[in-house]
Amino acid sequence: MPRFEDIGDGEVRDNDTSLIWAKVPTAALLWDEAVAALGSGKRVPTLVEMKGLIDGQRAFPADFAAAFGESNAPVEWYWVNSIDPARENVWQAGPQTQALAEALSLEKPGHVSAWFNWQGNQPRNRRILEALLREVE
Repeated sequence: MPRFEDIGDGEVRDNDTSLIWAKVPTAALLWDEAVAALGSGKRVPTLVEMKGLIDGQRAFPADFAAAFGESNAPVEWYWVNSIDPARENVWQAGPQTQALAEALSLEKPGHVSAWFNWQGNQPRNRRILEALLREVE
């Protein structure tokens, strides 16, 4: 059985985790727009889930490409949901001032946008910018 399986209706099952992912991400959206765009029964993935998708993409590139399509690989900014708002300072790794970082953590506690690429998973707090959303169920 392949790691990733196109199950139709624009969805892909990760047979390792049993998560159902949107095959195609949304356009770049602000956080509030991304939440409003969620389909019924769908949610923003956690950082751990998104990292798992990236790890699966790396370990099973042919399965990933067959299920998601070559152009849908997660190599952009994606919204993820941090499940531990108390660790918000972990995401303050960008070139931001402390004042901006504190303002952002008050704005949307627990939510970050993360950058993923083939060089590694690099989470960054960038809620004031747009990011893509790949829904998960």
